[in-house]
Formats: sequence, structure tokens, C-alpha cells
Amino acid sequence: MKLSVVVPVYNLESYIDQCIDSLLNQTYSDYELILINDGSTDNSLEICNQYAQKDSRIRVVDKKNEGISLTRNRGIQEASCEYIFFLDGDDWIHQETLKSYYDIIKQDQTIDLVFGRMSMFFDGDDQLKPDEFIVENELVYQKDGKSSFMAIVDKIGFMRLGVRGLFRRQFLIENDIYFKPNMYSEDVEWMMNCVLHAKNCASNVNPYYNYRGRRKGSLVNTPSINKALDVYRIYAWWVGKAEEEKDKIFKQYFFNEIAERYINTFIEFSYQFVPSNIDMGSFHKEVNKNKKVIRRSNRKTTLHKGLPLVLFGSRITAKLYYNIKKQKNKNADPSYF
Repeated sequence: MKLSVVVPVYNLESYIDQCIDSLLNQTYSDYELILINDGSTDNSLEICNQYAQKDSRIRVVDKKNEGISLTRNRGIQEASCEYIFFLDGDDWIHQETLKSYYDIIKQDQTIDLVFGRMSMFFDGDDQLKPDEFIVENELVYQKDGKSSFMAIVDKIGFMRLGVRGLFRRQFLIENDIYFKPNMYSEDVEWMMNCVLHAKNCASNVNPYYNYRGRRKGSLVNTPSINKALDVYRIYAWWVGKAEEEKDKIFKQYFFNEIAERYINTFIEFSYQFVPSNIDMGSFHKEVNKNKKVIRRSNRKTTLHKGLPLVLFGSRITAKLYYNIKKQKNKNADPSYF
């Protein structure tokens, strides 16, 4: 058995059936499924137990509510197979997903990380929209994480970060790569940590992970200052890592990525917060701490977008970008992760 599938579950009684059924319908069957109930207060645990009674590959772990980070970390510890595939309980996958990943790792079982793709659909609508993150395996195969990062940026222009792909369990444990608790965008921080440590990468070009967007009540769709602060704390950590980097070429790529995300995230949250009554004081303070990172980019487009923030600070620039963006597209729904 090569693959462990880890599914965090919290109050997902309306969605977990579709998730589990998509796994039971896989053309590749040699896997274990670990359903981790994170203290659900609805019927999620009962549903999971019913599935476990019918299929010996399914194991249910029931624990107190601790959040998705510690739930995924529990999955890393509980997994007994060589590779881990993470699937959120409100998402589902194509029937060829696990086979497509297995076909990659059976060629080389020293692969630490297989980059994955996804398709998005909106809650209540089954129409799937594949992402634009098309990375042919030849582009990154047998390269380390940093070289893969640079190759992807050269090909696509950006690096998509998130828990989509396949991960060698021992690689995660040896490098102490776990999700930080009580943090929004914990997957962005975690995935970059994987990239920085991986010695051997590959890519699955199939957009088989089906991600549910705009689910009512989900954390992603609930704007808050704390979410914004978490993202900028991740960038502060990245700045420190970039400063320590000895490879000058990767260092510049890394600073380019940080600077681009820094300003894009600023624009996104400004658009959410400016018209509201939210106190943005802590947001402005956190943004201004590392705004000079924008000058570390050698991309003209990034410098052009970020120059007002560097010159005028967060408070004035937030209002400026909100008004500009409102004029361009009143129904904008940006996504930078």
C-alpha cells in the first residue's frame, strides 16, 4: 500500500458523502482513507463511521476541535503509507486521481513532492473550471524544490501554493514540515516550506482535485483583519528565509514572488476592508513593517503597482487602490493563492 488519503472533517454533513464516494470510486484501490473528525457538532462523525463499517480501508479518528492545521498534522502522524494525499471534506476528486499520482511515484520512489492541479466549482453548481497552473512533469521532474520553483515561475509567471499534490510522508517528518495552528492561509506557508526543502519533485498535470468555492460559512469567504494579519506574517517569515538564502538566483526569484504577493494581497484586502466599518489600524501597521520588500523585486509591473504603497504607506494607498479597483470591476473576485 503506497498512498494514505487524509480527510479533515468538521461539520460537513451536507458534503462528506460526495467526498468519500469520490474516493471509493477510484480506479486505483490500494490506499488507506483516514477520516479525522475535528469535533464536529453535526452528523459528520456518524456518517464517517457508517462508511468505515462498510470498507476496511477506512479508518475514523475522532478528536476534539482543534482546527484544520492540527487536524492535518494528526493525519501525517496517523498515516501508515509512504505518500500522503490531502483532501478536504467538502471537496471531491476525479476517479483517476489516485492512479495518476501512483503512476508518477512508481517510476521514482525518492520523489518528495508531486505538484498537483485543481478545478474549481461553486457550491450548488457542478460546472468545473480547471485552474491555469499547468506544469508538465518534464519541467520539474527530478529537480529540487527551488529549481522547480524557478522553472514554474519562468513558464507560468507565478507559483500556485496550496495543499494540492502528493507528499512523501518521511520527507515531511524529517524536515519537521507541519501546519502551523490557528493561522489563515496555513497551506500557503506549509507548501512553501515543502518547496524550500524538497530534493526531488514531479508534477501531475491533471486538474483532478475539485475545489468547492464560496461555501457558505467557510473561513475563506469570511473577511477579517486577523486573516490579513496572518497572511502578512507569512510574508514576514518568507522575507527572513529569503535574506538567508545563499543561492543568489533563487533569492531574487523568491523576493520577486514575495513582492508580487505582498502588493496583490494588499489590494485584495483593501477592497474588502475600506468600504466597511472595520478598524484597519493593525492591518496598516503590519503591512508597513515590510513594505520595502517591494523594492527587492526586479519586475517592473510589481514595482509599478507597489510604488504608491512604498511612498505613501498603507492607509492612503488602501483608499487609492480601492477606488481604482472599484472603477475597473465592481464585481471583482480576485484570488492570489
